[in-house]
Amino acid sequence: MTATIGTLPRDQALGFLGLFVLPAMGQATLLAVVPLVALRLLGSARAVTVLYVCVGVLTIFGRFSIPLLTRLLRRRYVFTLGTGVMMVASAMFSLDHVVALALGLVLSSFAIACIETTTQLYMLDNVPRGALRHFEPIRIFASAGPWTLGPWLGVHLQGHVAPAAPFAVTALAALSVLGLFWALRPA
Repeated sequence: MTATIGTLPRDQALGFLGLFVLPAMGQATLLAVVPLVALRLLGSARAVTVLYVCVGVLTIFGRFSIPLLTRLLRRRYVFTLGTGVMMVASAMFSLDHVVALALGLVLSSFAIACIETTTQLYMLDNVPRGALRHFEPIRIFASAGPWTLGPWLGVHLQGHVAPAAPFAVTALAALSVLGLFWALRPA
C-alpha cells in the first residue's frame, strides 16, 4: 500500500512540497545578503529604503499583471517565466553594480510573484480538498527550514565562500524547482 498525506499520494505530496521549499530556499538565501549589498553600494540606509519602496511599487504592478499573463500564456509558462527571471535576477545581483542591483530586485520580486501565484493555483487544482488540511501544515513546516537557515547561509556563503555564492544558490534553486515542476507534468 502506498503511503499518503491525507488523500494525496506521498510522491505527489513530496513533489508539491518541493515546489514550495526550493523557491523558499532561493528567496531566503537572498534575504539578508541583498540589503547588505544595497547598503554597501548605495552608502546609506535611507537610499536603501528609497530603493526598496520604489521596487515595492513596481512589484505591485508586476503582481497585478500575473492574471493577464496566465490568460496570454498558459499557467505552466508563467511558472517557467518566473524561474527564468529568478535566474536572471541572480545574475544581476552578482554584477555588484547599483543599476544591476535595482534591476535584480525588480526582477526577483516579479519572479517570486509568478512562482508563488502559479504554485498556489497548481496546489489548489491538484491537492484534493480533503488532503489540504493534512498537506498545508506539512507545507508550512517544511518551508520553515529554508526561512530559518537561508539568511544565515547567504551571509555565510558570501563571507566565506565567494561574494556571488548566495546568488548562485538562488539560481540553482530556481533551476531545480523548474526541473521538478516539469517532472510533475503540470496541466
